[in-house]
Amino acid sequence: LDGAILALNEVKRDRKEEVASAIRKERMTLAQKTAELELALKKQGGLITRCSELENDVDDVKKKLEKAEERNSYYEERHGLIEAVVYQKKLEADIRRRDRDMKQLTRKLGIEIERRVTLTKWVRDKSGFDPDFDEE
Repeated sequence: LDGAILALNEVKRDRKEEVASAIRKERMTLAQKTAELELALKKQGGLITRCSELENDVDDVKKKLEKAEERNSYYEERHGLIEAVVYQKKLEADIRRRDRDMKQLTRKLGIEIERRVTLTKWVRDKSGFDPDFDEE
């Protein structure tokens, strides 16, 4: 009977060690994924800022285009079209370039947000947090 009790205690101890090892491994994975999430969130913040800057740039270029159109009318009436058309084409190219950049960043931002949402769900699932858990 003493041998059975010793064997049972040894099995319990081994099982506790296995559980503790598994918990340590999960905590390391959780810490790694949390660090990845924090890095991704910082990157997302940069992308959001860049998109905002590009939107402001688009507004500025649109205002410049409006002024160019006004200048075009002036040249049409008084001096001809050559200078106005050249300037207007340059501004239109700027707008197209900015729009293309903004679309590309918006697409990247959408992908990054989707990835982070998935990563956040994974971290919450692995950590045992309530799905409705909200950090402040």
